[in-house]
Amino acid sequence: MHFDKLNIGETVDSAATYYVSEQEIIEFAKQWDPQPFHISKKAAQKHQIGKLFASSVHTIAIATKLAHSNSYFEIDAVAGLGIDQLKMLKPVFAGETLSLKIELTDKRLSASNPGKGVITKKLYISNQHGELKMTFLNVSLVNVNNEI
Repeated sequence: MHFDKLNIGETVDSAATYYVSEQEIIEFAKQWDPQPFHISKKAAQKHQIGKLFASSVHTIAIATKLAHSNSYFEIDAVAGLGIDQLKMLKPVFAGETLSLKIELTDKRLSASNPGKGVITKKLYISNQHGELKMTFLNVSLVNVNNEI
């Protein structure tokens, strides 16, 4: 796929899914987001959500992994430019299997970097029941003269 052939509005589903285990939620949180409701079932039961759930940072990491499971939006990336409009809609619980849909929402040539473009993709993370858990925009600087 070449930059010029990317069409705004195109969507693709991840080629893989991701099972989230209780052990992984706890281990990830212990290292990266050690809040009691992410690392202890007992503490989570006292929290308003009522049970152990994944950190939002963990969910973003899973979405990133799933995004790379499909070669459609594989790009000749130069750099990530940002994550925008992050919406944490529902918590991710142990035992859920997550999937991802990606939508190309914008593309443009870079005004300051000749031969480069900026693409914006919206990522939709859902569980096995189709419940939307998180959405965000991922903005990347890419080479436009190479196959992507």
